[in-house]
Amino acid sequence: MRNKLTNTYLVIIPARGGSKSIKNKNLQLFDGISLIGNAINKFKGLEYKFDIIVSSDSELILNEAKKFGAISILRPNSISNDNATSESAIIHAIGEYEKLNREFNSIIFHQCTSPLISKKTIVKIIKEFEMSPSNTIFTVSEENNPFWLYNEKSNKYNISSSINKIRGPRQKRKPNMIETGGIYIFDKKQFELSGNRFNGEPIPFVLNKIESLDIDEPTDLEIAKSLLKLTKK
Repeated sequence: MRNKLTNTYLVIIPARGGSKSIKNKNLQLFDGISLIGNAINKFKGLEYKFDIIVSSDSELILNEAKKFGAISILRPNSISNDNATSESAIIHAIGEYEKLNREFNSIIFHQCTSPLISKKTIVKIIKEFEMSPSNTIFTVSEENNPFWLYNEKSNKYNISSSINKIRGPRQKRKPNMIETGGIYIFDKKQFELSGNRFNGEPIPFVLNKIESLDIDEPTDLEIAKSLLKLTKK
């Protein structure tokens, strides 16, 4: 169990400028402000010790992040292309942050394309991380419908091995879990040892259908705006 009084966090928000599906996706307006501003604001006023970093290859995004009080870090082009991993961005952000001579022991990785995750839910995720012996907690959505997985060797789709082709009622099946990409919280030391976010029997945190939405296509943004109106009723 971690001590809330001594546990310190570095919030890393990745935000590349070269979105293929939506131009300047991370700067799109949502609830009156940019997606990047919305992501930063979620962590303001929470009773936890952390700094917020926005890592981007775009000066426009970095300038926007500064307006909302985040530390802006210019990400090199070599780790900003389509083949770059999230881990490479995290490693770079940690290195740049440590140049400021500030200490932390846990990392919160949050993507601003998950704008419907609420402050209340973020607090719940942090609390579960601090109460758990696991080194990683991450957000998922539940999916009760069967998965058909692509097999590269056979060039065919096969139903997941845990489900028979003749299956019982949906209510009796164990749901599959899908990463939402919204929030990952993990231990800094374990990440530095493995170079991976997932360490020590990672714990999935189930989001509801609304909060699990991830903006990838233009229609996703419109759906998110519509869902926002429902949450405010």
